[in-house]
Amino acid sequence: MYSSLFRISKSSIIRVESSAVPTIGSTATWSKTGQAVAGGHGFGQQLNQLSLAEDIFVDDQHNIYVADHQNERVVKWTSDATEGEVVAGGNGHGNNSDQLDSPNAVFVDTEGN
Repeated sequence: MYSSLFRISKSSIIRVESSAVPTIGSTATWSKTGQAVAGGHGFGQQLNQLSLAEDIFVDDQHNIYVADHQNERVVKWTSDATEGEVVAGGNGHGNNSDQLDSPNAVFVDTEGN
């Protein structure tokens, strides 16, 4: 069975396959053969871009949810997606029900909320 390790950069999420989840030491380096699974097209507001990704959550169906801090949104990426789907916020900075205030964490329950 393979596990996935994720590396968050400010504009993409990289998945690196691993046969086991290791303890990562202070001198560890990341594989240069990872696969971009979210973002990967530079900084921006398009659905194939991220801007200051702060946190991720991976659900049981392997969907990746990204707290896209500067774009004021949470974006869901399904397996093999070429762009994400905004599932929260995305309508500018604010406190209305369709807005977020600089999200820096994301959690999704078993019902997708």
